[in-house]
Amino acid sequence: MNKAIIIFTLLIASIALHAQTIEFSKSTPAVIANDGVLRSTTYVALGYIMADNSIQNGTHSIVGYITNDGTIQNADHLAAGFVLPDGTVQDNKLNIIGYVRNSGNIEDASGNIIGKAPGISKTWAAVCFFFYKVS
Repeated sequence: MNKAIIIFTLLIASIALHAQTIEFSKSTPAVIANDGVLRSTTYVALGYIMADNSIQNGTHSIVGYITNDGTIQNADHLAAGFVLPDGTVQDNKLNIIGYVRNSGNIEDASGNIIGKAPGISKTWAAVCFFFYKVS
């Protein structure tokens, strides 16, 4: 029994050391690991950004893709939006829908802070906040 508790504690610590907290302003924080697994703070998997750049929901169904140029696609490979190098996030009609700032702040199109994602790639943060929301 004690051995199982120690292993579980080490596993949770390992996950925490290789993860960044994402704060959604209208829900509980989530944690995204360096391997692209997005989890609730109770470690329930909410979604996945896979090594092949596919985006999966919590049940591993593909809901989209990320291309190398910052295009976010839906499951049919149609553009859902774009993440520009400066962190500007656009929808598929090129309307600005938000910003991912270098500070980690996530802003809506009006510049209001809607969350935080420090240490997360701009594309991953845009996926979580603007395209395939978990909140």
